[in-house]
Amino acid sequence: MATIRCPHCGSPVIVRNNSWECGWCGDSGLLSSLHPAEYAKLMPIDDTALKDLERGVFSILNGIQEYLGDGEEERTLACKLAVYGMSHALLPLQNQTPYHLQLLQTFFQHYTFCTADEVLGAVRNGKPAFESLFVLSKERVGLFWESFLPDLQHNTPNRVWPDWLYQILNGLSQIESCFSDEDSSDIFDALQDTLSTYRLFTYE
Repeated sequence: MATIRCPHCGSPVIVRNNSWECGWCGDSGLLSSLHPAEYAKLMPIDDTALKDLERGVFSILNGIQEYLGDGEEERTLACKLAVYGMSHALLPLQNQTPYHLQLLQTFFQHYTFCTADEVLGAVRNGKPAFESLFVLSKERVGLFWESFLPDLQHNTPNRVWPDWLYQILNGLSQIESCFSDEDSSDIFDALQDTLSTYRLFTYE
């Protein structure tokens, strides 16, 4: 079992049934009184959820590598976009469930390009990680999306999504779905609609 820490002094606690007790400061309580990130460590993670999250991250990676190349810089960019998606989905308080927090912890036990604490740090600051790069809303478009708008406008025939962009959007949708419980296809459609407002597929 993962180490569960006291919400008051930070020392490891003993878990018994539905309660915890700290051997250092003597405090105790129900499991639900633990810090959410600590309580999340007690939640079992369905392998399906972890695999869905992994697929989302690798879809982003594949798309970016197909478009930009297979270098360290491109891999780092893909990881940043994945972290953006996680932190963006976790911003609403109702999405910060013990299960979602444990999924985040479990994922970064397998993949070490970031930590759960770094993602949650951005969430606590009230905005997603790498927002200036990846924000995509009706009001703002991040530098990442902005960088390839001319290519899409001039080089994409028949108004079809290029495969690399489909993979990126599909991966981002999958990641956000894992932490919001929204349908990934609905998120994908919303991303498409937002991109369309920037006239990505307007041709002469």
